[in-house]
Amino acid sequence: MADAGVKGHSFLRPGGLVDLDGVIHRMVRFERGPAGMEVVFTVANELVRLTLSEVYQRVRPTTMPQVRVPDRLELPTSWIWHALNEAERQRLERRARDLLELRSGSRRGLAELDRLEGLLDPRYDPTITTLGERVAHKSRELRARGEFPSSESQLYRQLSMFDQDGVLGLVHRNRRIPLGVAELPDDVREVLQEFVAEQPDRPRVDNTVLAALAQARLWDTGFEVSFTADEMARLLGELTRGQALHREAKSRRNRTRDVGRTYGSLTASRPGELVQIDATETTMHPWFPRVGRAKAYILSGIDVYTRMVVACRVVANAPSSRDVAMLLWDMGRPQVTRAGWPYQYQLVRGLPRFVTLTAGSSGLRVTRPAVIGTKLGIRPSFVVMDHGRENESLHLLSAAARNGINLIYCPPAAGWAKGIVESLHRVLDQVQSLFLEAGYKGASVANHPKDNAGEVCLTMGDLHDALWSAFLGVYNNTEHHGLTDPLNPALRATPNQILENYLTVVGEVPVPTDPWRVIDFLSSEPRRLEDYGINLHGLVYQSDELMDLRQFVQPGLGRPGHLMDVRYDRYDLSRVFVQHPVTRQWLSVPVGSGVGRTMAPFGEALLHEAITRDDRARGYTATQRLDALARLSMAWSRGVFADRRQQRQADFEASRREAWAKDLEDSPLEYRSLIGRLDITTTDDDPEADEEYMDLSAYENGWQEGIQ
Repeated sequence: MADAGVKGHSFLRPGGLVDLDGVIHRMVRFERGPAGMEVVFTVANELVRLTLSEVYQRVRPTTMPQVRVPDRLELPTSWIWHALNEAERQRLERRARDLLELRSGSRRGLAELDRLEGLLDPRYDPTITTLGERVAHKSRELRARGEFPSSESQLYRQLSMFDQDGVLGLVHRNRRIPLGVAELPDDVREVLQEFVAEQPDRPRVDNTVLAALAQARLWDTGFEVSFTADEMARLLGELTRGQALHREAKSRRNRTRDVGRTYGSLTASRPGELVQIDATETTMHPWFPRVGRAKAYILSGIDVYTRMVVACRVVANAPSSRDVAMLLWDMGRPQVTRAGWPYQYQLVRGLPRFVTLTAGSSGLRVTRPAVIGTKLGIRPSFVVMDHGRENESLHLLSAAARNGINLIYCPPAAGWAKGIVESLHRVLDQVQSLFLEAGYKGASVANHPKDNAGEVCLTMGDLHDALWSAFLGVYNNTEHHGLTDPLNPALRATPNQILENYLTVVGEVPVPTDPWRVIDFLSSEPRRLEDYGINLHGLVYQSDELMDLRQFVQPGLGRPGHLMDVRYDRYDLSRVFVQHPVTRQWLSVPVGSGVGRTMAPFGEALLHEAITRDDRARGYTATQRLDALARLSMAWSRGVFADRRQQRQADFEASRREAWAKDLEDSPLEYRSLIGRLDITTTDDDPEADEEYMDLSAYENGWQEGIQ
């Protein structure tokens, strides 16, 4: 690699390429050998050692390849950069490389490559130094070089500007750019003034969005001029003086990137900050395998910022505080798994068991639930709910406090305070109406649909899966009146687009990763560890791991014992959970009445991907949404019985009809005529043989059998 300061010369350095007898070698390092200084090269994945004299004899400097040195620093191409003189551009480039060295440790932004080539300065190595140490050393270095500004505070300020806008950040905001409203061409200034004059009649948008709209207006009118972010912000700041656009107008919807949904003085500024939950009775009565038709409730939680459904549960009878606590835990799950009897992925009574380990002669087999899709997994900060019986419970309050969730109760008879989740009830009713011709929101058995004893109705788990299929496939791709496109406030956005825009700007959404977090949502009782185990509600729980804790929690001579915090599920009496006082790990303790040891819930590996982006550019149109709902209805009306109890009944009936049809093939005509309701006709199409057809469509087979 040729040096810029010495013309016609090449230098041997680690990582450099050298042409030796027509073969390209890459230098690795210098070593001292028996014959003096040696040079180590790598060629074809092999190391070659040559003395300096051999290198000088075999090297071909005239054919040595000139390799372009990679560089992460991108110099601006705008007119502002080229409007500066050469000396000023060189000074700003040197300062930009100093700042790049502060941030990455390398003056070209490639610290690892510099370390490989032996060029990395250990004083700026980010693996062994902190940013404060690098800034302090750079400040002393700049003062020694006579370059200003060189104070640490000014370096931090310039580093922030450099991170925000690159090299142009050093040009902006620290000098007067020869561009203002007076310097603008008349036609460009008129277009921007017309754009600003339209804004008082429109809802306020974010400043960055307003700048993007102004730039788009210039392009739409045919002006191929592009302003930087700082230039456009400065121009709009001058043009909007006296327009009061910096104020938020009353009764106007906030159309910034942070979708404004307020409850009192709270405004949702990120996903998971504000969640509304509510319970509503189903408009249809699901079919329970053990009791037949019964009343059910749908617990749902919706994120105010994105309008995405983050939790949904279908519970039997009236919901309890345990169901609401499990609903809060569902908000953190990034995947939606299949539910329903007989799978029992989410039990009617009991915690969900997501992983089943089966040990046999063939080895250990792990069975995981089927995944319906991915959803938004969040850590809710504020949860808004009403004063329902299931919400006013010490169990729910303690579970929320342990997980850092603030509960906000709406005033009595003020359903509008959680109007977003109330509007979701119309979506729930619409999904349920896809499966029944008529439904009734009530407990009267006389209002049940008149069908074949409920065989064609959905079970509670089927309804859960159908609702999530509608949320993920239709609801998240439907434009909402309260959501707007940040770049075009006149267009409505979908929940997927709002989430995608947030991930694009912010980058991530915190997702709970602790697999034992579900334990914090269970009921808690202080109990003593006796010699025989833990006595809870008349049941004794015991295990080998539990009995090993007696040396830590049982009383001794002159020392009192310690109570253990026992977590349990009121609907699942087969196990309780206690925390080890030393390792702080949770132990699953089975009941001592012969029930086998159970695995901890949510014990599979952590998920690799929490949220998947949607590829659609815009939301569903009315026709597309209608088609999607029609496809959903057809899929669940025809395929919902797969692997379910009703499917087994249908298969049995189909096999019986098929066997009967085969018996009819060999039966005489007299026997067929005695069956009745068979339309037997004779055709004379073939003069050599007469064919008799009998119509079996009345038996729902939909085909005709030709009989000779």
